[in-house]
Amino acid sequence: MNMTWRIINGIFSLAIVLLLSACGTAITVPSDDAGIEQAIPVNPMVVPPITEKRRSENPAVVALLAEAKQADNRGDISSAIAQVERALRIDSRNPAAYYQMASYRLKDGKAAEAIQLANKALHFEPDSSTLVVKLWELVALCHEAMGNPDAALRARKKAESLR
Repeated sequence: MNMTWRIINGIFSLAIVLLLSACGTAITVPSDDAGIEQAIPVNPMVVPPITEKRRSENPAVVALLAEAKQADNRGDISSAIAQVERALRIDSRNPAAYYQMASYRLKDGKAAEAIQLANKALHFEPDSSTLVVKLWELVALCHEAMGNPDAALRARKKAESLR
């Protein structure tokens, strides 16, 4: 009986070691430099930023963001924020939702929080989109609201360079 447990424990330990060793694997790809291969580490826990091709527009999220805009047009910022929060619970990688939330937080006087939300949106949005330009312009407005003209100027220059 004791020998059986040792065998089972050994097999279980070996399985764990093999599983954990797979987490640090690397993919070898050819390099442009004289055919030398490069190892690219692969981490399965890191999710790449969302791209235009990967993003899908969930109809519920689209509807909630439209409702948020209507609430904002009525001057009901708290309702607009609640609608965007619901949209983000459905799709936590939606850069348009983060942009909308950041703009509402800025209107609500929370510029620092708005910058954090804009940065999160920038993580999920490709560099070549028009939303990225809007996000950098929003970051500039946030820095102006916080009394940081140098950071605002840098954000505006970044937005201009992307146009």
